[in-house]
Amino acid sequence: MPDVNVVESFYSIQGEGRTIGSPAFFIRFEGCNLRCSWCDSKHASRGSKDSKPFDVEELKIPSYCNRIVLTGGEPTIHPLHEIINRIQVRYDRNFVIEVETNGTNIVPDFLYREVDQWNVSPKHNEMGWHGEDHRSSLAWWAEQRDCKVIFKFVVSKIDDVARVAKLVDCYGISPNDVYIMREGAQRELFIQDTVNYNIIEKCKLFGFNYSTRLHIILWGNERGV
Repeated sequence: MPDVNVVESFYSIQGEGRTIGSPAFFIRFEGCNLRCSWCDSKHASRGSKDSKPFDVEELKIPSYCNRIVLTGGEPTIHPLHEIINRIQVRYDRNFVIEVETNGTNIVPDFLYREVDQWNVSPKHNEMGWHGEDHRSSLAWWAEQRDCKVIFKFVVSKIDDVARVAKLVDCYGISPNDVYIMREGAQRELFIQDTVNYNIIEKCKLFGFNYSTRLHIILWGNERGV
């Protein structure tokens, strides 16, 4: 297997999207094919002094855990099929697998099938969507119709929700598969804040799901939780 580095691994709960609140073991890989200035995990996408080679023996997944979230960075730049296989064999368990991805890469059919949920999060800024440089891959993700794919969009202002709506309409994505989250790593941004209420109203207008960031509310911007 090519060199694969892990920045951190820990047992917690999923803080976002469809499976919010679900207990899960997180594995954060180092490396990303994008360079977003606003990235909230730069320690993973641009290198980290804490990174170390992937070693299935060091993961320490609890015996009562049945869900794994592969995140980054960008997990799809790594050999996920082999990584998942090594974990399943080592623990002799069929885990529920989630992968967090920016949606810029098309994955092989065999890998797509063995992952239970793909959390696709296209990136954007005031200049537009990074997905516009990866139209074919974003279209491929949007064409999947088997409930394995959800789309998570992080917004920084109210008008961003309308921009999401245009992208969703362009690619024929079902609004029911769309989750809108506010950008931010401070818990006060998600508690009794007017912007959140306005985002929720916009979600209701377009039929989108609203997702808070539960881990931020509970632990702030602390890592490894």
